[in-house]
Amino acid sequence: MLDYFKVGNNYWWVWIKQSTAVSFLKIKDIPKDSFILDAGCGCGYFINTATDYTNIVGLDININNLFKNQKIIVSKLENLPFKNSSFRSAVSLDVLEHTKEDRQSLSELYRVISEKGYLIASVPACPALLGQHDKLHGHYRRYKRSDLAEKLRSAGFKNLNITIFGWTIFLPLYILRKIQRTFRFRNHRDDAIAIPRLLNRIFKNIISLDLKISRLLRLSWGVSAIICAQK
Repeated sequence: MLDYFKVGNNYWWVWIKQSTAVSFLKIKDIPKDSFILDAGCGCGYFINTATDYTNIVGLDININNLFKNQKIIVSKLENLPFKNSSFRSAVSLDVLEHTKEDRQSLSELYRVISEKGYLIASVPACPALLGQHDKLHGHYRRYKRSDLAEKLRSAGFKNLNITIFGWTIFLPLYILRKIQRTFRFRNHRDDAIAIPRLLNRIFKNIISLDLKISRLLRLSWGVSAIICAQK
């Protein structure tokens, strides 16, 4: 299993989501001194990526693997310990799939974001890909665009921007899932593996192009979804 707490935010699959989240903050003209919630901050990769933003508050259920000298709150996403409209925006990368009650989590994120603020999030896409990797990482689900949009709107969000991407690696993963189910492999295997620095650089270029094409063509199939939604 690849240790995401040690791989670093330069790992291609981590990097594309972190950098895209920062890009959204810039595109939406979020002031750099705004209070931003990093909901499900893990080991603090986003906080250490978005260094121009000086008031990012991290939240997670476990602080054992977090970097030091960061503003960290220990809490569950389903019951945030903040007053209404406490944050200009919130970032939650690959977190909602870990929560049993994702509707409640979205409602809580909506509550703590200020009026006209933004939620920037990512989630695994395509329920057909649900498999050993998801079980290994404690995922309750993968998302379809329509289901994701419905849940966001139910929580109150509007002006939804949902991009499904990762079509360049969709087919290999789909075939892998079919093989795992056909032969009923019992050991849980991680899809992600450590790779050499040069290969990582190549993958970063590929996934960047993948995301651009996905946005342009509004593709409905891929392995991940990235979201920007307004309160």
